[in-house]
Amino acid sequence: MIEKHWLSEKPDGKNSTGLFSVLGWGAFLGTSWTWVIGMVLPALLIRDMGISGFIIFALPNCIGAAAMGTILSGQNARDIPKRHGGMILTFSIITVAYHFYIAGYLLTNLLGLMSIGLFALSIVLASVFIRLWKDRGGMIFSMIVWVVSIVAFLVSLSMTEANPFTILNEKPLLDRSYMWFFLPASVAGFLLCPYLDATFLRARARTSKVTGALAFKVGFLVIFASMIIFTTAYGHKLVEAFAGEESRLDGIWGVLLMVHIPLQMGLTVSWHCREIFECSNSWLKNIVSKVKHRDCNQCERLSKNFIKAGFIGSLAGCIIIFASLFLLGLLFRNISFDLFNDFKITHKITNFIEAYKIERYISVGEIGYRCILILYGTLFPAYVLLMMIPTFYKSNLKRSWWFYGATVVLSTATAYLGFVHDMGWAIAVTTGVIGLARLWIEFKAYRDYKQNL
Repeated sequence: MIEKHWLSEKPDGKNSTGLFSVLGWGAFLGTSWTWVIGMVLPALLIRDMGISGFIIFALPNCIGAAAMGTILSGQNARDIPKRHGGMILTFSIITVAYHFYIAGYLLTNLLGLMSIGLFALSIVLASVFIRLWKDRGGMIFSMIVWVVSIVAFLVSLSMTEANPFTILNEKPLLDRSYMWFFLPASVAGFLLCPYLDATFLRARARTSKVTGALAFKVGFLVIFASMIIFTTAYGHKLVEAFAGEESRLDGIWGVLLMVHIPLQMGLTVSWHCREIFECSNSWLKNIVSKVKHRDCNQCERLSKNFIKAGFIGSLAGCIIIFASLFLLGLLFRNISFDLFNDFKITHKITNFIEAYKIERYISVGEIGYRCILILYGTLFPAYVLLMMIPTFYKSNLKRSWWFYGATVVLSTATAYLGFVHDMGWAIAVTTGVIGLARLWIEFKAYRDYKQNL
């Protein structure tokens, strides 16, 4: 438990109400959620399931995230991190690591090394805005990024190949039944994951009831929705790169995506790095506060050194994790090139489209992408469902970590079979395992309730 938490501050009044707050926090939320899922996954789902894939991604995602602003009060948003700070921190760390993996695998392939520089520049600029103007700086930078992306979207629409409505004619590569297996998992994941996103909790904790509800609706039903529609315009470019085909973009497409993708990725990374380091700093100060008033001449100096050492250690650990994922992405990119070339020679095909038509082909890089994505369908939703949401009957029973761990291991194994190996029934089993685990908790709570009557 983190008693003094980095998200427990109350609204300061300046950023909690008004039109600027609605638009600013809406932009903050919408751009924060426009990351390597929203900018990539719709393209892969359209390839696999046609227009149905986009619908079952977009609707639960937009509606589930927008609803959080109404369901959660500002006080709830401040209380949740006090009890579940560890998993919220884990969510942010994995989210940042996910971006570095995609930077290594996709950005270097699609846009070249210059995109990595722009990705880093976006992180720096976002951090400067936050450092100088705190939450207001985050809102301003988010609005700038969204406007830039919207301009890129509008320019892309001038090209016939970028028409988002072409997805209506996409023929799915997988059987129609797969969609129905995937739908419950998509709904559960997008309804539950937002409650572990520190940027969402920050926005809700810093806004009034009306402003918060409106900001979440603007953020996800307008700003984020426009960004995933943009994904349908350039998605066909991503599919080729994901297949393992060397697909360096140039011309107008290269310019548009060179601006849009690294800028959005850097913003999200910066917002979550802020939460990681503020959480670590708060945790360290909380530990030190327990010994602060002891009679010790050296305690104050040792406490300050402990905080510095702990913060430096946290920074070093994050750098190692993020750098490792970036290098893994680079490695998978090179492996994917070699394997895809061998695949084309073996099957006597010329391009990635034929590879998918002749035989279901998923590159090593895409397998890595899907494996990280599975965590957002098992680890985090299971935590919200099994460890956070109160039971229907009031009970004093503690939630069991081993039970949660066993549920995650089993559901992740079946999710791998379903999401990587296209076994639709396995995705249904994944959803069923987590659902049954929740029913078991409700049963135990009911039995404890009856015993205490």
